[in-house]
Amino acid sequence: MVVRDESTSGGAEGNGSGPRDSEWLTGPSLPDGVWQGQRLGLPQSGRGSIASLLRRAGGIAIDWAIALTVANLIVDADVFLMNIAIQSSFFVLYLLCVWLLGRTPGHWIMGIGVVDVASRRTLASTGPVGALRALLRTVLVCLVIPVVIMDPDGRGLHDKASGAVVVQTR
Repeated sequence: MVVRDESTSGGAEGNGSGPRDSEWLTGPSLPDGVWQGQRLGLPQSGRGSIASLLRRAGGIAIDWAIALTVANLIVDADVFLMNIAIQSSFFVLYLLCVWLLGRTPGHWIMGIGVVDVASRRTLASTGPVGALRALLRTVLVCLVIPVVIMDPDGRGLHDKASGAVVVQTR
């Protein structure tokens, strides 16, 4: 009598339809009972918890609209120069606001802010996070791709590289 192991010989779990095979679509997940930010010592919900993707997207859309408005007020040029002006105004707005205030106008409206993972202080505090880490974070946000690659805690590559996390402030 031959015993077949269904998990390795084309059974329901081994034919490409198992939970492991679809992980590339959803990304890595957290174990049951673990919430985003728990490994970072953050609460499950409310103030200080990981900001949702919807709030983060809303914040960046507001910041982009502000940058677009500023660029349109300052520059009256062809499309190429206008795109440079928009990106430059977004860069300056994001860098100065995150560095000095710990949040951008879009973050403020959406009720979120950027804090240092280690000290839980804002990027504007006198802790270990300063202008260089805010600059690194801003450059990576402007590159877009690092923002959309996230870990199970909801931190993008720009957050991980700068040692920061975006949390709810209200």
